[in-house]
Amino acid sequence: MVRCVNLDWLECYVLEDADNYPHNAQRFQELGYSVIERGYGTRVYREMFTIMDNDGLPMYEIRRLPVGAFKDGERCVLEPYSCHIRFANRQCYARDAIQNLISFLNLHRYTFQRISRVDICLDFEHFDSGDDPQRFIDRYLSGKYAKINQSNLRANGKDMWDGVRWNSLSWGSPTSSVTTKLYNKTMELQEVKDKPYIRQTWFAHGLVDDFVAMTKTREDGTTYKPIIWRLEFTLKSAVRNWVALENNQQGKNKFVSIRNDLERYATKDGMMQVFASVIRHYFFFRYYEHGKTKYECAEKKLFNFNREIDTFFDIEKPMTSKPIDPTIGALERRLNEYRMRHFDKELRAAIDVLLAYLHKERAQLHLASPYDDSEKKLLQRLLAWRLKEAHNSPLESTLNQLRIMFSLSDELF
Repeated sequence: MVRCVNLDWLECYVLEDADNYPHNAQRFQELGYSVIERGYGTRVYREMFTIMDNDGLPMYEIRRLPVGAFKDGERCVLEPYSCHIRFANRQCYARDAIQNLISFLNLHRYTFQRISRVDICLDFEHFDSGDDPQRFIDRYLSGKYAKINQSNLRANGKDMWDGVRWNSLSWGSPTSSVTTKLYNKTMELQEVKDKPYIRQTWFAHGLVDDFVAMTKTREDGTTYKPIIWRLEFTLKSAVRNWVALENNQQGKNKFVSIRNDLERYATKDGMMQVFASVIRHYFFFRYYEHGKTKYECAEKKLFNFNREIDTFFDIEKPMTSKPIDPTIGALERRLNEYRMRHFDKELRAAIDVLLAYLHKERAQLHLASPYDDSEKKLLQRLLAWRLKEAHNSPLESTLNQLRIMFSLSDELF
């Protein structure tokens, strides 16, 4: 299949070197860089400037000097010397863009912290299955398919005389760690903003044969203007690690945690591995059949990366923008209410143990997403642990009563 994978946005959070502070626009100008400084900053940073490349085109956008003075003993949201560096859009499509950024960070002694946002995209004319994206969208919106995960949907299109022509679908809420978008990239270049470097990238990968006229030649020698579609995933700072499933020497699977760092996107193969991994979870459809659950319905296959990718990743416990899983709060309220209605010391002691652990779990949920069925699984783990400690004691019977009260299974006991 003719297709190409690229980055369309990359922004990382770094720390400036305290011994060579400040890394402001004047410093880079003194080092010989061409710099364009904006007269005002942002809501978070006081300073913002753009470093240009040798051709006088934007290369890196730098935001620095967090709002608020850093005095001794003063607490701030961002660490001292915090800084965000973002690729100019054209730079995302440049050869060796990631390696150049890594060299830039090393040269100026920035300390990489994490990727705060990366948009990874695949451009294609048809799906691997041969489906036309426009017809697929029409069938999906008519209810023929159902998407697994990311139920929030937004659709954009044009109301034509012969019906609505949909040109963009996006899934996921603004607070999601991953959002998904399928859209007509050819139309965007024509009607919103033309980007010659994207057309040149399409030419280099065989999506078009003439990047000026935007045409392609068929086998019979005739030409046509292909419609290039883009499937794009936005991965936010919550995605800090990947989990790769590997085989050990005993033939058993083991999970290997891999950091979501710049090296992950340094090559086309690396980008494709990330893209193919994300697509398995966030662009997965099934044929809709009335009266059946989604797991009983047949899969709608659109892409096939099995020949190119030997190891796929899963996102490892992405952070959530929600401060707490509501099921944990509901469970705490239920336990507190139950405790208020009973005065048995053993019962109250058991509930206090559960509440203490749930309080810890609540704090952890600020940093990591909750698991499915968290309420029951937490109780199962906690009660199993307490029953083991309280074997042949009055507390054991009390904990068993709690287990029955919350209708917990015996699978983890």
